[in-house]
Amino acid sequence: MSTQTPWAARITRSIAGEIRQRRKARGMSAEDLAAACSGVGMPIPRSTLADLENGRRASISVAEWLTIAAALDVPPVVLLCPVGTAETAEVLPGAEAPAYRAAQWVAGEAPLRHPGRADVLTDWLPAFGPGAPLLAYRLNDAAARDQLDATGRAHRYQDLASGAATEGERAAYEAAARAQQAAADKALDEGERVRGWASGEGWLPPPPIRMRTVTTVDRPRTGAGRAASRAYQARPGRSAVVVSDLADLRGPVTGTVELPLWLFWSQPDRTFDLDDPEMLQWMYEIVLREAGSLDDLTTYLDRDTLIALWPRLYLPKGVRLAWEDRHTALSSAVAVA
Repeated sequence: MSTQTPWAARITRSIAGEIRQRRKARGMSAEDLAAACSGVGMPIPRSTLADLENGRRASISVAEWLTIAAALDVPPVVLLCPVGTAETAEVLPGAEAPAYRAAQWVAGEAPLRHPGRADVLTDWLPAFGPGAPLLAYRLNDAAARDQLDATGRAHRYQDLASGAATEGERAAYEAAARAQQAAADKALDEGERVRGWASGEGWLPPPPIRMRTVTTVDRPRTGAGRAASRAYQARPGRSAVVVSDLADLRGPVTGTVELPLWLFWSQPDRTFDLDDPEMLQWMYEIVLREAGSLDDLTTYLDRDTLIALWPRLYLPKGVRLAWEDRHTALSSAVAVA
């Protein structure tokens, strides 16, 4: 038996232990996990899973590892490097490193070092060599998030400026909006710099950041099917936005939706489970209240769902009146309710 075989068996047992622990934490039986693997697209028999967990199988394929991680809804790296459940992980023969440091190596974030020693087991660094393309994509992602966050804040300040009570308040909010837009532009420039670096190194560059800009909210917005009246306002200085034809609303009706920052900025998690009635209603209230364009409405709202929810939605008076004045189907739904 080669010296590699014992380590291969040990790391398989470690992965199997994580699979068992996370399966039980989710209240899944081995049969449930087998069914979930089939749902991912790669059937793994219950007997195979049992052999893994009971130590009767000394290896696990990459395909099985990824499939089981997806079926358990966990990042694959945590099955290999049990961050949070074990202090260390033996990710190479005889190289037992802190679990988080091992995970960083697997994710391409840092070299793998011997605990308590200065030498490294792998000598690449994130800023150059094999790990550098990963760094380029991470930096591009960070720039995209910064650009989106700053643009969302700029939208918010511009809205506040339109509803300001005094000229001084308006000027202060507009200055804050300009500062945030400048930050968004800087993030956009950083993304372009990273893309240039990647292209210069001969790598496939990260995708360009989708640029979002801020316009004064009082400026009329155009678009086929848009209906908005200053008599109906979502908030002071911001007109309610309404589609001309409810049939244009063809958004998702099931699954999970993540709202963009300019629609929902009050919480870090912007995802909504449309199969949860309370979350569905909450998302519709947010989109109807915060929509600044037709795209916001047609992307996230569905005609039949809107009509069904309409009597129960908690909305600003101006938003409700704008929609009911335009669409009798909604006012009729209230009457029936």
